[in-house]
Amino acid sequence: SFLHHSIRFPIEMHRPALVLKHYITPRRLLFQSRLLSSSAPSSPHRTALVIGSSGHLGSSVADHLASDDFSRDKISVIGADLFPNNDLHASKLDAFLPFSQDELPSAISGKILSHIGGKEHQKDTEGMRSHAPLLDVIVMAAGSWAPIHPREIDFPEHILGMYDANMLPAAVALNVASCALKDEGLVVFIGATAALVPTPTFIGYGCAKAALHHLVQSLTPKSGILPRDAGAVAILPGTLNTPANVKAGMKDSDGTWVNVDDIAKQIKEWVEVPHLRPSSGSLVKVLRNKEKTVFKLVR
Repeated sequence: SFLHHSIRFPIEMHRPALVLKHYITPRRLLFQSRLLSSSAPSSPHRTALVIGSSGHLGSSVADHLASDDFSRDKISVIGADLFPNNDLHASKLDAFLPFSQDELPSAISGKILSHIGGKEHQKDTEGMRSHAPLLDVIVMAAGSWAPIHPREIDFPEHILGMYDANMLPAAVALNVASCALKDEGLVVFIGATAALVPTPTFIGYGCAKAALHHLVQSLTPKSGILPRDAGAVAILPGTLNTPANVKAGMKDSDGTWVNVDDIAKQIKEWVEVPHLRPSSGSLVKVLRNKEKTVFKLVR
């Protein structure tokens, strides 16, 4: 299973962008977080799913989505992970779905769809969206990082482990989105800036994140995979400022570590102000200096 990795987040370095995509509108290619518009029109009650909700990033995303600050209305948040984050889940989540390490990804998708009342898997695609879609937002925040040298005996198993931890939860998120996401809904995946270039010291991680990037870039508006006017975006952070990275002995000497709250705030902004979202299929790097955090489109 992949969800046991969700509390561990990648130790990454900022790298130059290799690819560049476009917004829905010819707005700036560079944008940064700002306060949400308080004049947004009212809308029906909304529901969000956070896969990997117990990790440092996932719990921040769940907390911001559940917050009433700058919201048009309440967002009910469903968390999914191997075990609960008691500090968060006691007060912020409306529901929590625990999974075992032995469950297959398809079983996890089925459990999520069953919980929200969606239609479970079918061999034919004609009937998969015959029910009323129930999710407005899906955030895939699970992931793991580890280095390895190809000469090590367990290198093949390491590749599988990185794929299991980083790519399979993305597959679950897309599977659920294709069945239960509403029109104009949003799916956010967490990629990695490091995977835009070669990663010789952590090949398995780079391969898994590159696969995730390919998945997201396949979800263009013309793909027909997501419902009408729905979008999928991957956020590619560099080094995340998490307790795990601090515990690993790393130091943010140049002030470039990305705060998870900045990522959570940006996701909340895209939820509240849909026209600010990048075009579906986009990759968005997160860059930080000592003064601000900036979200920049990648080709």
